[in-house]
Amino acid sequence: LTKQAMNRMPEWDKQINEWTSILNSASEQFQNGIASVLPVKNACDYCDYDLLCRVKKSSNN
Repeated sequence: LTKQAMNRMPEWDKQINEWTSILNSASEQFQNGIASVLPVKNACDYCDYDLLCRVKKSSNN
């Protein structure tokens, strides 16, 4: 690895830890029966699963 890449390693470690934490939390919630969908604003604009997903339908209520 280059010196520049080596300097970014702590940033990657921090990012990987954050992703791991988020995935572990989502997994625990799902295992406990919590499967809520909370997309960020405008996320549905870029999603190809609108025919399967009920996010827009439920947000219109």
